[in-house]
This record gives sequence, C-alpha cells and structure tokens, in this order.
Amino acid sequence: MKLPYFKQIVMTLCLAGTFSLGAAEWAAVGIGSGADLTIKPGDDTRAIYQDWQKEPKKYVLANRLVSYEWETLVFSVIPEKDTYLSINLQPNPQTAILFDDVRVNGKQLTNGSFETWSGGHLTTWNKISWNASALTPSEEAADGKFSAKLMSPCDIEQRVNVKANTEYTISVKVKLPGREAAAK
Repeated sequence: MKLPYFKQIVMTLCLAGTFSLGAAEWAAVGIGSGADLTIKPGDDTRAIYQDWQKEPKKYVLANRLVSYEWETLVFSVIPEKDTYLSINLQPNPQTAILFDDVRVNGKQLTNGSFETWSGGHLTTWNKISWNASALTPSEEAADGKFSAKLMSPCDIEQRVNVKANTEYTISVKVKLPGREAAAK
C-alpha cells in the first residue's frame, strides 16, 4: 500500500520546514552523555532527542533561529546517573554562526568566552569535525573581546562532569556575523 510511504514523505517535509524557514538561520548545541537525559527546553529553543542515535535519550539537540543580534540559546537536562555532558557547538550548514559566553548553571566553561587562542587555534575545546578555516576568532563578542566563528563543517566540544538527578542549564549566546542589527 502506498499510503504509509506518502505519510513518511509528508512528515519529512514538515520536519525539514522546522529547521529552514526561508532565509532563516539556526544555531545548535548538541549534548552527549553517558546516561539517559531528561530535556527541559528554554524559551525560543527547540530541544529534542536525537532519535537517529542507537541510544536516543543519551543525545539531545537544542537549536534556535538566530539573527544579527546576540540571543541566548538555553535549555536544561537532567542526567539519570553521575556522568558527563559533552557540549557540542554546531553551526548551520548554510552559514557561519558566532558563539560566545557558554555556561552551565550560570558558570562559564573554561574558555567559554573564546578569549584564548594559540597560533590561530582555539584552546581547551576539542574539534570534532573541522577544517582550518572553519573555526576562527571574531571580534564581535557578547562577552570579552572575542567569540568563536564556526562554519560548516566544524563542531567543537567540551566535557563537563555532572551528578545524577540534578538539573543542568546550558546557555550560549549566538548571532549571525557581520551586519549590525536593525534599529528598534
């Protein structure tokens, strides 16, 4: 019967529409963990389990649309046991995104404002996938002097140890590079 196939196509198109609304751009934070996580999305942030993974409740993807103004992508997770959170910053595949002021429960991560670079390379963050020109410092900053400008393909991550049944709120400031925001 052809109907289930038709439903699958319609669902795929609807899901694709949630990520790209015309010229809209989005930034994402991926979370990997050694334990199942409970998700609590923040305002203007979409947080979902990455169900394509073998153990979907251990992987969360949070994203939001971004503009030329600094905005905060924020969401919370609650691990079921003592473990780690692997905080992974991901740009939109179509454009560069600026990331700055990465925090967990209000405490900035090590080099979470992207101030420390050595020989043009970001320190204390692990590069997941990247090429040399896909991660650069930007002088457009929400906190301090620099932010991290990520272009696809480039993901960076930092791990944080966490305790069971404790809520952890992850926040990161995001913005499109370049043009200043329109006057209000």
